[in-house]
Amino acid sequence: DEPEEPEDPGREEEAQEAQALQAPHCSQGDGGILACSICLEATAIGGPHQVSSLACGHCFGHACIVEWLMRKKRGNGGRCPQCNRKSKLADVRKLFVPAFRSFVDTAELDEARADLAKERAGRIEAEASTMRITARLKRIEQALAAETERATAAIAAAATAAAAAA
Repeated sequence: DEPEEPEDPGREEEAQEAQALQAPHCSQGDGGILACSICLEATAIGGPHQVSSLACGHCFGHACIVEWLMRKKRGNGGRCPQCNRKSKLADVRKLFVPAFRSFVDTAELDEARADLAKERAGRIEAEASTMRITARLKRIEQALAAETERATAAIAAAATAAAAAA
């Protein structure tokens, strides 16, 4: 029997680094598509939702895990959403993988979302413009009604004066 060596903190760090270098723990959802466990959408081979892993090896969409870790001050303590291991932004690593069945290209989806956001902004601006124009029309109608009332009163006064003079 060999005597046990005292635990070396450096050795523990090496073991953690070796574990991190192993294949990431990327789980596949239904249909073999790799899904982000934060937003439950498919991860991508590029773009804002590119598959990324933490030092523990768990995979997420890049934008999701960055936002998750940025919220550490608000409750999650800067931990992996799956295994609760302490993590920080420096632990996030984008994975550059060839296109294969487990990943989808979300470029079209990202473009459609951007177009949708532009359309929503345009619709909000159009609604605001409609409200401004409606208010302006109401003011003009009120001014026209007041002017019509004054003109009618002036005509009535002129007719009364003409009838009295005759």
